[in-house]
Amino acid sequence: MISVPTVFILGAGASAPYGFPLGPTLKAKILERLRNDAIRQTVYIDYKDDVIDAFIELLTISPYDTIDAILGRKLSISEIGKKAISDALYSCQKHEAVLSKKDWYQHFFVRSEFDSAAYLMPEITFVTFNYDNSLEYFFEKTIETHYDEPFQQVLLQRYNSMKFIHLHGRLASFPPKDTPYDLLMEARQKSDIRIISDADLDDAPQFKEAHSALSRAKRVVFLGFGYDSINLKRLRINEWDSSIETLATCAYMDPAKVKPKLPEKTVLLPTTCLEAFKAWPHIFS
Repeated sequence: MISVPTVFILGAGASAPYGFPLGPTLKAKILERLRNDAIRQTVYIDYKDDVIDAFIELLTISPYDTIDAILGRKLSISEIGKKAISDALYSCQKHEAVLSKKDWYQHFFVRSEFDSAAYLMPEITFVTFNYDNSLEYFFEKTIETHYDEPFQQVLLQRYNSMKFIHLHGRLASFPPKDTPYDLLMEARQKSDIRIISDADLDDAPQFKEAHSALSRAKRVVFLGFGYDSINLKRLRINEWDSSIETLATCAYMDPAKVKPKLPEKTVLLPTTCLEAFKAWPHIFS
């Protein structure tokens, strides 16, 4: 089990195994939904057709692969852009995708000995740049379905002792299984997200909370992170204590380009999150 204060910093790659699209795939999903008349008449009911059509054309002709790259260059479309991102990702919050997939959420739960009588309740913080609530939903549903009272309450107390900090906001709560379509439409309107180009994020309360957790950490683990320079700057990576053990994944990236952005002694693995956890068993000791 984890025995030292640990901060896990999650990027989009951490949610990808559970059905959440990355980069160009997210852009394509947004376009697919923008072209759906039923979605236009519900999700985008506050936008005129010419505004939606202009947004579609921009996404279609843009040389940039990601929606973030496009929104960061044309701030005037940030609101419809945020709506498009939250709509596309909310539609990916699926019960089966999170609970049936055997990937790093499940591995973490088992290897951390979360249900052990000897569980230490160390300070564990998940600092995430992702909007989805899939990790929280996994913990909540696993506790609900696998354990009886009164031990279920013990596990909920352990779960609530962990911190989940969504730096860029979060989607509306994970929809219960078989939620009717009209209720889904109503629920997704409660999503509240930000994007990397939002300048006021620098001094946002959630970043201050993350800085506080990082100041107490003995170990920091980057999972599925993209290492954008703005995000790293906002994490104040240059101010971290040199004694912090830093581990990082960089699947599908060039380690030579990632390494200079991180603390000098960072252990970097070009693997997925699950493979990294298996390669770093000492995290759970």
